[in-house]
Amino acid sequence: MSWFARRSTGNAEGRPVTHVDVVKNEWLAGFQVVVARVCDDGGTVQIKAAKPEWEALIEKYRDAEASSDAFIGGLHEHLHGDYLFATEPHDETECPFHGDVILPLVSAEPGRQADRV
Repeated sequence: MSWFARRSTGNAEGRPVTHVDVVKNEWLAGFQVVVARVCDDGGTVQIKAAKPEWEALIEKYRDAEASSDAFIGGLHEHLHGDYLFATEPHDETECPFHGDVILPLVSAEPGRQADRV
């Protein structure tokens, strides 16, 4: 997976780079795949994708009038399905994928049931 930089903690100036991971859920196979990473590198949006199709899909959510901060900051609000979703913006130290492209799905503990009214 050469498109995905395993360790990318900063830009050329050493500043942490805020990014959004675009993740595909493979429910039957039991794993999640990071298919793209959208980065804000000093006001410039960079889309690093596994395939051109993923980059083209992400570009459809982009408004030419919006700043890079607005695009990256709001992508998770627009791309949030059961099969494909975007994470909230974060830097590498807060990344839920920690540089991995494929992660197993883990079951969550069920929450408390709602009380009857």
